[in-house]
Amino acid sequence: VVFIIFIFMDNGYGLSNSPALTVGLIAILILGAIWVSLFYKRRTFCKYLCPLTVLIGMSSMAAPVEIRRKDAKVCGQCKSKACYKDTEHSYGCSMNLYQGGGIDTNRDCILCTECISACPHDNLAIRLRGLGRDLWARRKGRLDESVAAVVIAGMVTMVSLFVVLFLPPVKSFMDTILPAGTPPNDFPRIASIGLLFFLGILGALLLMYAFSYLSRLFSGAKEASTKSFFIHFGYAVLPLGVMKFLSDIIDHVLRTWGAIFDVVSALFRDFPLNRIVIEEVTVKQLMTANQTYVLQMALIGFGFGISLYVAYKLAVRMFPEDRDIAFRAFLPIGAFIFIMGMAALWALSAAL
Repeated sequence: VVFIIFIFMDNGYGLSNSPALTVGLIAILILGAIWVSLFYKRRTFCKYLCPLTVLIGMSSMAAPVEIRRKDAKVCGQCKSKACYKDTEHSYGCSMNLYQGGGIDTNRDCILCTECISACPHDNLAIRLRGLGRDLWARRKGRLDESVAAVVIAGMVTMVSLFVVLFLPPVKSFMDTILPAGTPPNDFPRIASIGLLFFLGILGALLLMYAFSYLSRLFSGAKEASTKSFFIHFGYAVLPLGVMKFLSDIIDHVLRTWGAIFDVVSALFRDFPLNRIVIEEVTVKQLMTANQTYVLQMALIGFGFGISLYVAYKLAVRMFPEDRDIAFRAFLPIGAFIFIMGMAALWALSAAL
């Protein structure tokens, strides 16, 4: 919920366009982290309350690197548990993870590598792994993780599409019932985007639940609940959501990267006084709009393919003894991923 509010504040209220609001947000995060740390240990604010945790944590489950133990027997015989507990020579895991116990997900690991240096048996290491492996190989699915994956994907696909298509007519309606304001306090626009955010996220969750129900019917697993299918398959849309998120960011990066050089060079010319104010900033596009669009489509296509692969792996894991049943269970989820992918491409093309 805090993550949704955080993204809405940027899209609806223009938080990132206001230096004062940006500084205010940073101050709230820092003071919040300090306040929580007075009462709780092990980065509790970062793990549970920071609005960016859901995006960073869920995205890390699709990362190509991980920290894992080498030999389970060595960890089982370890007396110090130095990778987890504070010792005279090392700190315990700041995220409260016990690597020696055989964790199966990257969600909470921040790759600080403190556990590797703390291990007295050199039994922990960073290693490469398949993209998205956590999404299908973790021991047990969780409702909060599955909902988070669908929300992330829905926010950059369904919500983006709704805002592009319906913001003008919805705002026109809101103008008739709400008092006008000056940006960023443009109340009709804020209310319009808030409504579209709610409908887009709710639509993504309801669609996922509906296609989970179809997956249950197609598989013939009458003893299982639709909720269990939702929890199991919700992870599959995360790669598509992450790639759409990156495609949105890369457009801003490639269009505005030249301004950084102008600003930095101006600061160096007048260092350390920094009195120079640039009258005109040169925006040097690294790629044309069409070239950027092709790159964005490639990213979304890559995420779409990984999501389909993860969905199939999840289906095989759910029905390991019968590949035909697994494929039937996969088909509705694959259709849902296709719908989300088309929404991502439509939103991208409509925003040009």
